[in-house]
Amino acid sequence: MKYLTKFSCFALAFGLLISSCGENDSDDPTDENDCGVTCAHTLTSAETAATIPSTANGTYTFTYTEWDSDSPYYADGFIAKFVISNNTMNFHLANHPECITFTKPIATTVAHEIDFIDSCDKNVRYRININNDGTIGDIGVYSLDGSKGYGEFN
Repeated sequence: MKYLTKFSCFALAFGLLISSCGENDSDDPTDENDCGVTCAHTLTSAETAATIPSTANGTYTFTYTEWDSDSPYYADGFIAKFVISNNTMNFHLANHPECITFTKPIATTVAHEIDFIDSCDKNVRYRININNDGTIGDIGVYSLDGSKGYGEFN
């Protein structure tokens, strides 16, 4: 009995040790609030910081529609989840472990559009189009300089 008690204590301690040493799941695409990778754009002197209205905060699942067949971006029909909260945007690829948090949105020349710059991964800008009711209608994908549209998530 004494041996069984010692063995049980050892097994319990070992189990606790193993469970506390697990991998950090911060880049788990099912965790909407923490991607583990952050892409923070540094504003240039020509850019103005933007504030996303709180009415746009939420989770949006969109399908990509390609505008340009020469696009270096994803193919038509690609699905992604966007989590907008507190002036950040988490970009989760469907069925893929990739997830990036974008911070520091910038204003565009159009009042209802706000850009997040991805200079960390795809080298594109994500242009959020905000509806009249404050929700997000679509997210366009443009070249870094904004001159060429590749497609949109809607």
